[in-house]
Amino acid sequence: LLERLLPIINDEGGHYRKSQQVHARPAVEGEIIVSVTADGEETSKMATAGEMVIKNLTDALEEYLVSEATFEERYASVEEVDESWTLFDPLGEIRATEITREVTELLDVGDEFFIMASWGSEQAAREGDFFVAPLPKLNEVYRIARAEFEQTYKLAK
Repeated sequence: LLERLLPIINDEGGHYRKSQQVHARPAVEGEIIVSVTADGEETSKMATAGEMVIKNLTDALEEYLVSEATFEERYASVEEVDESWTLFDPLGEIRATEITREVTELLDVGDEFFIMASWGSEQAAREGDFFVAPLPKLNEVYRIARAEFEQTYKLAK
């Protein structure tokens, strides 16, 4: 994905910022976080020490894991919600491109397919979703489902 898609994302993709607040908490080592979007189960991952569970405040309330270092770069604390969750403002920006027929043809896949996430689990993807790369590093490519992308990201000004 990095080799084939990063140039497309960088050259043709839009510049977006995450605009939706999130809830977050420290992960419990060994817990399994299943990421569910409006499309259904996307992927799962077992938490390791030093990871954070993020809950997007979208219709699906999707949860996923990120390292503490990544979390600290991308979020700022607002207030405690309860004894488990804290509300955070997003700081992250991305470059993103829609998964079109041209993209699926480039990857030689059908309109619904799976990619291997950086943590080793398969991640569902389909035409209409988005491939994104975080700024400023542009060091990874991952999928965000269309509904969650539209509820979470806005074009950067």
